[in-house]
Amino acid sequence: MIRFFEITDLKELFEHDRRMTRELIGDHATPYDEDWLRKLTAPNRERYRSYNTLVAADTDNHPIGFAILRIHKRALQLPHRARRGHFVDIFFLSVAPGHQRQGIGSRLIDDAERWAAAQDAVELRLAVMDSNTDAIRFYERNGFEEIGLMRDYPEDGVLSHRMRRRCNPSLLDALDRGMP
Repeated sequence: MIRFFEITDLKELFEHDRRMTRELIGDHATPYDEDWLRKLTAPNRERYRSYNTLVAADTDNHPIGFAILRIHKRALQLPHRARRGHFVDIFFLSVAPGHQRQGIGSRLIDDAERWAAAQDAVELRLAVMDSNTDAIRFYERNGFEEIGLMRDYPEDGVLSHRMRRRCNPSLLDALDRGMP
């Protein structure tokens, strides 16, 4: 089940962040600041209203995956859809090791796309480190394409791929017609 973040999910989010940071960058890397994660997931957040967090939960409603999203209200060059042009950045996607390769990450991405389309966004974007070849292949299987390279992201000396997935036009059209 995919649901929105609840404050009781915070401890598990911290654990996912620490594990993912260690696995991808090493013990010398710094995970996201816990205070910052607490602020951007708070139910009454004012400063971080552009953020949303999706949670994949098991049958006991225990978090097993997270997707932290941020809407960017910018006009992209889209002549066929002049009123839309925002995009959503997936800047954190994590699924617990015991639950990987079961379609959970793909479901988080699909729900992120639905949320993005409801915000008038036309595409999802993300950055993935060059050394994380499994993730690059995962995102490609989920409809992402590379649009550029980023040097020194997320840390100095790291090369990352910038990728995007355009929102499904039929989903956007259904939202235009007022359908869920």
